[in-house]
Parts: sequence; C-alpha cells; structure tokens
Amino acid sequence: MQRSVRKALTVHAAHPFFAEGFRIANVVVGGLLVAFGLEAFLIPNGFLDGGVTGIAIILGSFVDLPIGVFIGVLNLPFVLLVWWKVGHRSAIRTAIGIATLSVATILLHHMHPLTENFLLALFFGGALLGVGIGIALRSGGALDGTEALASLISNRSAFSVDQIILGINVVIFTVAASVIGAESAMASAALFFLAVSPMIKRVVDGNAEMKTARVMTNLPLEVASAIAPTIKRRISADKRTVFTEGEGFSNEMMELWFTVARLEEAEVTELVLKTDPDATVIFNDVTSLHGGIYEDRASAH
Repeated sequence: MQRSVRKALTVHAAHPFFAEGFRIANVVVGGLLVAFGLEAFLIPNGFLDGGVTGIAIILGSFVDLPIGVFIGVLNLPFVLLVWWKVGHRSAIRTAIGIATLSVATILLHHMHPLTENFLLALFFGGALLGVGIGIALRSGGALDGTEALASLISNRSAFSVDQIILGINVVIFTVAASVIGAESAMASAALFFLAVSPMIKRVVDGNAEMKTARVMTNLPLEVASAIAPTIKRRISADKRTVFTEGEGFSNEMMELWFTVARLEEAEVTELVLKTDPDATVIFNDVTSLHGGIYEDRASAH
C-alpha cells in the first residue's frame, strides 16, 4: 500500500500538468456539491451558510438576484489576497472553485427543493456542504474567502483559523437573526457548527491551519532551495541513519523539518517530489505554535 501511494505521488511529481488538472477537477466537484446542497436543500428551507456565502444569502433576500452573483463579487478580493499571500496556484484553484460555485448556484437558482423536511434538509444539505468544501481544501483550493482572511489574521495573531472563522460566523448569524428571523438564524448556526464544520474536518482528515512537514531526502540543499520561496519559513536539517533490510543501519539521509500552511501542503509535496522523486514527505497537524517558529510564521509574509 505504501509503495502504491508513493508511486502515485511520484507520478504526480513527474507529470505536474496531470496532477494539477486532477486537483482542479476536485475543486470543481467540490463547488458543484456545495451549490447543489445550497439550492436543493438549504436555501429553499430557510437555512444559510457561514462566511461569504452566508453574506451572499442575506443580500439575496433584499435584492432579486441569484446568490451566485454575490458569491462571485464578494469573493474576488479574497482571491487576489490568496494570490498575493499564498501563491498563484492556490489562487487559481480558489478562483476556479468560487467561479464554479457562483455559476452553479445561478443555474440552480429557485430550483424546487428535494425535501421540505427540516431534519432531512439539515442533514443532506450540511453533508453536501461539508464534503464539497473539504474536497476543495484537500486539493489546495477554497470555496469561500473567509478561509483566506482567517489564515492571514491567524498569521498575525494568537488566534487559530477555527477561532477566527467562529468569530466571523457568530457576527454573520447575529446579523441574520435580525434579517431572516431568529429561528432561521439559530437553525443555520446549528447547521454550520454541528454538521458542516465537523464534516469538513472529517473530509480533510483533521487538516489543521498549520502542519509540520518532515522530508527524508538525499538532496537536502536542492529540496530546501525548491520549497523555500513557497513557505518563506526556516528549514531545519538533521542527519538520519536509515535501516534497509539486508544492510541494517547503513544509509545516511538528511531530514528537513519545517512548517507549512494548509493551502501550501499540495504545492510543497509537488515541489519536493519533483526535485527528489525518492524523497519521503510526512505532514502532521499542528495544534499550537509558540516561540521562534511561531514568530517566523507570523512574519513569513
């Protein structure tokens, strides 16, 4: 199993065009799932989502336009922000995901709901949103500008991305209570915090806002030089003795250690394996960062 996964990653590194096409296809699928969940289950039953999409739904209650129009316009500054702070690949994936979500919600505008049952709409709509957003995030893209904004604020504060998104959504749902009614706002908050958010975490397999990356390679200088412009953080290196069956502990390799942001994981993996196809890349979630590394993270951009 490990060999097959390793082989797949190496093929992706050797054929970056196909790898990028696969990621973009996943982001498009994620956008379609979210659009269907919104228009077929949530919006017709009085629910709204958090983030920019939630703001778009609120605006749509005042202006007779599909929410997809507002989704596209409101997210445009955040796409530019991702381009500036993260990189052009993540920005392009995010732009494609948001464009897919925007166009799909316009095409599905005012479709007849598949169910008017409160619990069924909550369950299926929330599941579609969680899976769609999770697929997009796993592929290095995003479907909502709130993610990019929260990441930037987190880089310059002691608050995590989840805490910042929570605060933003509390404000959105509070405003919604006075616009669409307290009952709908409370139901929407329950949808987001009890269904959508846990599903996103499950799909991205516990993806935290920051990760530690460990790279075992025989080309440490080349690999470090390839990833440094992307991560803009310190890279530590240590010698490791590697056990090989039949030879014992004989081979020496270098282990590189550094931190990456969630949207950087896919690009860093591609850069490492493109530089050294025999390298091993391991990512672990980071729940807390303090001291010098945290300061590097805050001043990285």
